[in-house]
Amino acid sequence: MFRNSLNPHLKTQLSAFLGDKTKQTEPYVNLFRAISQIYDKFGITGDHLVDEKTVLHCKTHLDASQRIGKTGSWEMDLSVDDSSDPNGLKWSNEAYRIFGYEPGEVEVSLDFFFKHIPSGDHRIINRAYEEAVTSGTIYQVEHRIIRSDLSVRILMERGEFLVDPESGLPYKMIGTVQDITERKENESELKAAKANLQSIIENTDTAYILLDVNANIISFNQVAKLIVMTTVGRELVVGENYIQLILADRREKVQKHIQDAISKGIESNYKTCFVIPNGETRWFDIKYIPVKGEANQVLSLSLAVNDITERKASEDKLKLFNERYELMTRATNDVLWDWDLVNDTIYRSANYHQLFGYNASETNVYIESLIDPIHPDDKTKILQSVLEKIQDPFATYWEAEYRIFKNNGETAVVKDNGYIVRNEDKKPVRIVGAMHDITNSHAAELERERITRDLIRQNKDLEQFAYIVSHNLRAPVANIRGFAELMSTMSLTKEELDQILKGINVSVKNLDGVIQDLNTILQVKREVNEKREVVKFTRLVKDILIGINDQVKRERVKFNLDFAEISQVFSVKSYLHSIFYNLISNSIKYKRPDHLTVINIKSQILENKVVLTFEDNGLGIDLKSKGDQVFGLYKRFHHNMEGKGMGLFMVKTQVEAIGGKISIESEVNKGTKFSIELSQ
Repeated sequence: MFRNSLNPHLKTQLSAFLGDKTKQTEPYVNLFRAISQIYDKFGITGDHLVDEKTVLHCKTHLDASQRIGKTGSWEMDLSVDDSSDPNGLKWSNEAYRIFGYEPGEVEVSLDFFFKHIPSGDHRIINRAYEEAVTSGTIYQVEHRIIRSDLSVRILMERGEFLVDPESGLPYKMIGTVQDITERKENESELKAAKANLQSIIENTDTAYILLDVNANIISFNQVAKLIVMTTVGRELVVGENYIQLILADRREKVQKHIQDAISKGIESNYKTCFVIPNGETRWFDIKYIPVKGEANQVLSLSLAVNDITERKASEDKLKLFNERYELMTRATNDVLWDWDLVNDTIYRSANYHQLFGYNASETNVYIESLIDPIHPDDKTKILQSVLEKIQDPFATYWEAEYRIFKNNGETAVVKDNGYIVRNEDKKPVRIVGAMHDITNSHAAELERERITRDLIRQNKDLEQFAYIVSHNLRAPVANIRGFAELMSTMSLTKEELDQILKGINVSVKNLDGVIQDLNTILQVKREVNEKREVVKFTRLVKDILIGINDQVKRERVKFNLDFAEISQVFSVKSYLHSIFYNLISNSIKYKRPDHLTVINIKSQILENKVVLTFEDNGLGIDLKSKGDQVFGLYKRFHHNMEGKGMGLFMVKTQVEAIGGKISIESEVNKGTKFSIELSQ
């Protein structure tokens, strides 16, 4: 069937070249057919040799062209009924690559093709094929594929039918397949960009009108339409000349700005005001911005109009404010200052010297004088807060509290605030502010906070004492009273009397124990500042281990000490000794059976605080259910161990007595970690 459609002068050459291998070399047959059509078109009748080398050369060029253009080709034999037959569909090398395969890596068929098509696109492909068959037009469709690496791509398929000249029926369909994923993505991005630009233009407060080089209107947004209607009383119309819209007394000025922008290729702008029909005066900032092409020629003109009425009013108010400012500097205890951001200079009122000891006249020029006195711990935070406000185009106010050093070395606390002045482009040009010395009020506030904390802590202590009185004291007292009533109302034998006396003795001992516990707690609450001294951590641990040496050896406890970062602290030695002793003893007491007990003690400096950590690998505590009871009085979590539940309560009490904080991390059967934070 293939050879019958060839130019007669090619048949002999094709037969000699192909022999009986027509099936295996069908792509070459099609190439010969294409050459034959060229022969027929140009009326070539001589014996023009087309040898194997020529065919291979053409095929190589065809394959390279397809690879470069990312366009493959395919053939579908319409006489093959079985969609799984590999003879029904053939792909070029680039078609294989488009689907994610190397040429010839797999056998292709219609079934194989449709396995790579998302189910939602099957109907699209079938409908396009049916339309091509019905109308006799070119088959064309866009659809998705799932490549061998599971990535999704978008393809453009085009094809046409080959008709047998003898029967007049189509026997084959040939076509091309092109990966258009990038193009579709670019189109989608461009469409989104256009939509975003249109949205921005329509939702901005700026009026935009696009003019051609003859000042004819190309397009405009709704803000422009409203402004023109308000000021001129006319509608904007595409195609109309913009200059004709302008009031007669303003046309010459407008025309000059338009000509300057076009001829010079640079922005031209001015400010003007209108008295609108309701009698109100509105100020506008008008800019003519040239739109240029690749050759730097002006293609059109973008007209941007901003209503600056409110800004103009603000500028007028600021002018009045500056006049008042000079008078206010004479009638306030606040230091008034003016920071020129353009020239990076600072002005302060004369009372700066009176409040902080610096000579105001000597520090007016240098911006370093604004930064240098700030306390090092506050400097980064304050500079960052100022920078954030300056960089925010809508920010107009800044305030902060921070510490500064006076000229005599004392520290003062100030409350500082400033008004940010911006130009018409919303860029900051000045900050005008006032600095107030709040050292005394700040100290009073800190004292109030300290008193509040003390009251809260004392209230908690009272709750603890109330608990002791209502539970631990009441029980032995009730027992003693009960025994006393028995002794006074009943005739008792000697044995009964001895038994009662033994009960009274036990209750008295319990009562004495509670009273001793209360005395210990109250002792901790006494003033401790006068007893502070330098305490070395290594010496403290060694002293404790000497006292419990036998227990450490018996329980095979391993200690890891790390006091390299900070080795000592100024505090109350007896309290630290008690804290270390209780935490070490707890780690040993609540160790896991058949496990080597490891206790890690470490010191660090974090945010100017001394942090001590005690970490073990013992039984741990279930903090989810008992976390709020850990530091409570008489709270115990392992009842198979001896103890009264006083240890952790005393640790927390002593830590807080020396101005510290304690926290806990723990997990059952994984260990416990205590962290103590102390002032240096």
